[in-house]
Amino acid sequence: MLEGFTDSSWITNSKDYSSTSGWVYPQGVSSISWGSKKQICIANSTMDAEFVALGSTCKEVEWLRNLVYEMSLWPKPMSPISIRCDSAIILAKAYRNVYNGKSRHIRLRYIYVRQLIIDRVITVEFIKLFKAWLVY
Repeated sequence: MLEGFTDSSWITNSKDYSSTSGWVYPQGVSSISWGSKKQICIANSTMDAEFVALGSTCKEVEWLRNLVYEMSLWPKPMSPISIRCDSAIILAKAYRNVYNGKSRHIRLRYIYVRQLIIDRVITVEFIKLFKAWLVY
C-alpha cells in the first residue's frame, strides 16, 4: 500500500513571509519520494499553508500513481492512496462539499484535492504531530 505524509511550516522566512511545504512517501525502510520547498504564494494562516502543502503532495501522488501503473507493480484497480496530515481542520476542509474561502490560490487547490478524493485517487487522514522530521 502506498501512503504519503504532508506538512507545512507557516512563515519560515521572515524576509518574504513565505512558508514551506513538505511531503514524503515511505516504502519499507526508505522513501520512494520526498520533497521540501518554499511555497510560491503567501499563506494568510497556518491552515492556508497546510492546504498549499496538501495540494503539492497531491501533485506528487498523481505522478507516483501514474508511474506505478506504467510499471505494473500494483494490481489494478489501485486502491486510493492515503495522505496523512497533522491538521484536523485540513481534513475537514478537504472532505467538505462547499468551499467558502476567499483566496483564489487556495480555491484552486481545494477543487484539485476534492476532485482527487471524489475520483478515489486519494484519501486524507489525520495523524498526530510529526512536523519535526518532515519539514525542517
